[in-house]
Formats: sequence, structure tokens, C-alpha cells
Amino acid sequence: MPGFLPYPNEGRAAFEARYRDWSPDELRSILESFRAKIDEEARELLKERIASGDVAERADAQQAGMNEAPNAGSPPIGQGRVWACTQAEPIGGGVRVKTAYLTETRDPQLFAHMDELVWIIHKTKALEEGSKK
Repeated sequence: MPGFLPYPNEGRAAFEARYRDWSPDELRSILESFRAKIDEEARELLKERIASGDVAERADAQQAGMNEAPNAGSPPIGQGRVWACTQAEPIGGGVRVKTAYLTETRDPQLFAHMDELVWIIHKTKALEEGSKK
């Protein structure tokens, strides 16, 4: 089973060249493994950010005695797409939530892998719809 294209790559042109002759079944066969790889990559980046202290933290609203959830920090602006990843840890009777903002600027390989996955999903759907006509 193939992995992601090496990064950097030519994006859509590279995806089309690699998957041009794949059937919908072949494309579907890699979707779950690609999703799992992206999730693992995001978990690793979150761990790195937590270890370096590069996260926004908040306590559970009930634990903090507030009526609404406190702000978990603001996502960065001007860094392309953003994916907020969170990790919850029990503290006393509540929960502490740590949020890391993964950005296209700082984490381009992750977003390139997401682009490849999305392209495969759309290509699969287009091929399936084309075969129904």
C-alpha cells in the first residue's frame, strides 16, 4: 500500500499523475490508512507543541466556576489554514484542555497530506458518479 507522495510535490498535478489509472476501489482502499496517518501526524505535532509549551490552556468551565467555557486562545492569523488540536487531562474534579494550532505555514507537510487525502476522496466520488451514467 502506497504512502503519501514525498513533500514537497506539485499538488494536484502530482496527484493526478500518481492516481490516474486507479479504480474507485483501489482509491477507497487507501483512504482509511491515509486518514489514520494524518491523525497520527497531528497527534505527534500536538505532543511536540505540548512539550515545548506552545499551546493554549484552559480549565474545564465547571472546574473554574464559570458559566461558559473560557477562551482557548485565538488561532493564528495569516498562516494559511489552521487545525486546532486538543488534548484533555483530568485535574481534580475537572479537565484541563490544551490546544495547539497547527498551521499551513508551520506544518506544510501535514496540510499537503490532507490535500492529497481530499483529492483522493473527490477523485473517488467523481469516478463513481461517472460509472453510474
